Amino acid sequence: MKRLLILFVFVCAIGASQNSDRIYQSHNEEGGIFSVTTNDGKYIFQFYSEDILETT
Repeated sequence: MKRLLILFVFVCAIGASQNSDRIYQSHNEEGGIFSVTTNDGKYIFQFYSEDILETT
């Protein structure tokens, strides 16, 4: 029962954190850094290896 409660809280948190009004505007890749621009900001993805990815 405790695991079900934890799973329920986790799923609710993920659902509440999404922005359904987010609109893709552009993307760019320079020097191993991939960035995505949307109407609510810029997301930066830096790959350190195939298994390690930093997001900001």
